[in-house]
Amino acid sequence: MATLSQERKLLDPSNKSSLPGTLFSFLKIEGPGWMLSAAAIGTGVLAGSIGLGMFLGLEAIWIQVLSMILGVFVLSAISHICLGSQQTLFNLIKNEWNPTLAWWLAGSALLTNFAWCMPQFRIGAEISGQFLIPALSGKGGQVLIALAMLFCAVAFSFLYEKSGMRASFIQWTIKGLVLVISSLCIASLIILLPHSTFSLSALFAGFLPSSQVLSETSPVYATLIQASGGANDFWNEQILEKQRSLVLTSFSSALGVNLIFAFPLLILGRGWERGHRKFASFNLWTTCFVPFFIFSFTMVVLSSLAFYGDTHGKLEETTDPAVHQILENRLVYEIGEHEFAKLAPFQVEEKINQLPPSEMKLANLLLGHSVDQLIDKLISTANNSDSVKFILALLVLLTAFSTIVVLMVVSGHLLCEVLGRPHKGALFQSGSLLLALSSVGPFIWAEQGKWVSDPTYFISLAMMPFALISIFLILNNKELLGRERPSGFSGYLLVVGSALSVLLLGSSSLYIAWNHTLFDLPAGKLLVVLIAALLIIGHFSLKNKKLANKISGLETKLNHLQINK
Repeated sequence: MATLSQERKLLDPSNKSSLPGTLFSFLKIEGPGWMLSAAAIGTGVLAGSIGLGMFLGLEAIWIQVLSMILGVFVLSAISHICLGSQQTLFNLIKNEWNPTLAWWLAGSALLTNFAWCMPQFRIGAEISGQFLIPALSGKGGQVLIALAMLFCAVAFSFLYEKSGMRASFIQWTIKGLVLVISSLCIASLIILLPHSTFSLSALFAGFLPSSQVLSETSPVYATLIQASGGANDFWNEQILEKQRSLVLTSFSSALGVNLIFAFPLLILGRGWERGHRKFASFNLWTTCFVPFFIFSFTMVVLSSLAFYGDTHGKLEETTDPAVHQILENRLVYEIGEHEFAKLAPFQVEEKINQLPPSEMKLANLLLGHSVDQLIDKLISTANNSDSVKFILALLVLLTAFSTIVVLMVVSGHLLCEVLGRPHKGALFQSGSLLLALSSVGPFIWAEQGKWVSDPTYFISLAMMPFALISIFLILNNKELLGRERPSGFSGYLLVVGSALSVLLLGSSSLYIAWNHTLFDLPAGKLLVVLIAALLIIGHFSLKNKKLANKISGLETKLNHLQINK
């Protein structure tokens, strides 16, 4: 890994005479893109891609890709701001923009880091026990796998330093993990695509954005819906709501609050300066976006391959209470709540059993599928089932582990930043160890997703629109950035891309947060309004503080002049 002085020499415009020369110099420098990629490629993207591929097929390829493109524009804007001002985003917002937003951002980032880490341990342990180490498939074995993942992740996070040999080792380890994950994705496509009926034209067509996914039910379900008799409207509404949820969740989750907070810490911690800005954007597009693209594309395609035939295949029996609830809602739609309340439990069961198979299948499809079901389906699809099982299980395990390692490093940075302490030593390691609590939580706390992940996700979404708008306004603020504001063609692209990110990512986050309910209360609306009110108070308090400082400064000067007289 190049030292800071070597990086400055490589980035010096006088050493390059052409675009190829510039790109060649960029390739010699390592950046934080690999770490961001490892954090972004997690079980959340995995689950989201499975859902998109299952519900929309290849038509869903563009969704994750576009959401991450917008996310990279936001990160590029942050790098431009922080490298231009030589301040972290937290300190800049706290001291110059809105202290309330800064502390909301910090709190949400810490919570998001913890909530992101939990499912990594659970899915990594479950898939490893089920497909890689069958002897550890039980709950006790899964806990052992989770603890082993934790031990290795803690060891890596304790080795982390901003510079030196240990920094190079961690950087290359993360880079190696991301490259292996990308290679496993490509290998799985090479093995499984020949068993599909997908054409190249269909794959390329999947990259074309379409707003119809938000307004029209996918044609895949037309046959099943038509066979449902008089409940067409009910099923159309249910499937359309699921489609919207998947799409909006993908956009709102493209960029975590923890990554927004931590990215400036990673680049400024390396001693980067204004001359690194072009490379920072290059690094984001090459080492963050490209691996994410490969991963999300692979998962959507494999999910489409595995579950596309479910609309016409044999119905799989399930006793999941969620499926039963969907079918109960179907009865309520037909006979009304008043009549449904009069039915005895056995009468409800009779009526559900009398529903056509197409409606049973639709209820099962609405429930979705898990990662292990995806692997099982793909194993049965391929001829070489052992290779497919090993590749996919290892892919999931490495995805989970790499995310855990990076989140621990990020957690150490976050704690040091909010306390205003150097990003090293015992405090940094303590921040990393905070995530150790999430290792066995999913196994001893069955409702952790409901009581930890869901509220954290909701709180972060409610704050995200305000953070994105602030980043865009700061990027174009003459008082804060002055000559460092974006300029030229690349600056114009950055401003336009950031504006689109605010519009699409921010509106998706706001929509989900605003419509969130808790115990039948409009918790989302209340939280968004509360945050807006607190931000207004924070804005005027900072304004008054700056005014008071100016008055104090003038008084000091006047006193000094009077003393000199």
